[in-house]
Amino acid sequence: MLNVFFFLFIGCIISNRVWLFFTVNMDCIDNDQPIMWLGAKHYSQGLFYEPRFYGQDYNSMLEALIAVPFIKLGLPVYYAVPIATHLIFLTPFLFTAIYLFLKEKKETAVFVLAVLLCMPVGYDMMNAIPRGFVTGVFFTSLFIVSLLNPNNYRFILINTWMAYVGYLINQNSVLVSAPFLFYIFLINYKDKNYYIYSVIGFLPALPIDYLLNHFYKIHPNYVFYPANNSFSFEFFKEAITHLDQRFAHISFFIEERSFLLLLIFMIIAIVFFKKNKKAFFSFLVFICVLIVSVFSSKVSDGIVWPFYSYSRMYLGIPIAIYLLVSTSVDFRKGIYVLIPVALLFHIYKEIHFKKEIAYHTQEKMWGHVHLNKLTEILDALNLYKNKCKEQGVTDFVIINSVWHDDEINYAGPALYDDFPNTFKPSFERRTWRIEEEKKHVHEKFIIYIADYNFDNLVKEKYKHIDITRLDDYGLFLITNNTLTTVDFVKSIGATTEGF
Repeated sequence: MLNVFFFLFIGCIISNRVWLFFTVNMDCIDNDQPIMWLGAKHYSQGLFYEPRFYGQDYNSMLEALIAVPFIKLGLPVYYAVPIATHLIFLTPFLFTAIYLFLKEKKETAVFVLAVLLCMPVGYDMMNAIPRGFVTGVFFTSLFIVSLLNPNNYRFILINTWMAYVGYLINQNSVLVSAPFLFYIFLINYKDKNYYIYSVIGFLPALPIDYLLNHFYKIHPNYVFYPANNSFSFEFFKEAITHLDQRFAHISFFIEERSFLLLLIFMIIAIVFFKKNKKAFFSFLVFICVLIVSVFSSKVSDGIVWPFYSYSRMYLGIPIAIYLLVSTSVDFRKGIYVLIPVALLFHIYKEIHFKKEIAYHTQEKMWGHVHLNKLTEILDALNLYKNKCKEQGVTDFVIINSVWHDDEINYAGPALYDDFPNTFKPSFERRTWRIEEEKKHVHEKFIIYIADYNFDNLVKEKYKHIDITRLDDYGLFLITNNTLTTVDFVKSIGATTEGF
């Protein structure tokens, strides 16, 4: 019977992912995702401009990298990247469950899948978004091997390496890796070989650390958004008095209600204290990391919305729970209580899925980023691509905030090989493009600006430059230009961060 539920649960998880792909990934695309699309396009062409997310000295484009084989198979980048995101996120859950199943720990395997099925729609949405949220926890995938074989030196080496790399990729992995590493330490601390293999696992990660971080030390101009993180008691007070917001999309069953998650923490602590002291002390490490995190400005940077949720920093909580619980709890009786609960909640989610998605994507919820349908983005790209073709123009400059500005700037080159060269000086994450446009003089280009009288400004300022209005929404053709793009933009008083 457990075999049936195991495969049924996997089917439920996959069906949920299909729903998310065709709703969230196709109809709710935030304006940061096209940057990931562009990264995937560049990687598929063998272009590696910088080691992290464009314009940042933190996070990564692992999803873009994993998307490359799908692009090579002919999938459009807007399909390939979210598919990579789903695979990256599901790997820890599915690998752990399958490994436990093959080791005849079928009750625990079903429990792992049930944990994911019992998470709310907000959590499902958050880990379906190609924004770098899920990349750190991906490196916890093999932890279960060491937990079942804590004296296996080879996997002590591998998982030490993965814990370090996961931290470098996204620090939200620490919630999982810190208690895991402490648990392995408590079992092996008297074994000198444990230290040898841990160090050996640590050393190969150092070049990755150097690659990811040293680049920005020698190229500070590539940092548009620096990794600013500070710690303050004020952040702690704000978090501790608003736990429902901090854990809005990470608690089981009900969103924006942290009491159930805290109750589960308490139950786990009691069970561990009675059954497995090593797991108990490892769980205390988990709680300590959690407490330290709420002093952080980075964790306080968010809102109660899956696309920029405080909970993105806590994506690993369900993983930490099932890993630690797998070391101590006998599920032979309790699993048949959990199975119907997980199934019923999954059915409930599927019935209310569209309603929940509509709630989370309504415009009044937006913050930090805005949302678009894929069809809207494609329509905008084709409109401006055709405008440039009509005028024989290969350069397109976007000034400040205009309709679909980020999508045109990043998604255009990501989706079409013949899209004009785009440049948005007020928010250009491709910092190498800024350097290029400091040198380039385009005699003829199109400028897109939310100033309907822009042509009068140019005519007054430059008698030798010709400007033609192309539509009634700020699209202008510039000819006979003699200035570099950056000088031209500066001369008209446009916003030029990073220059």
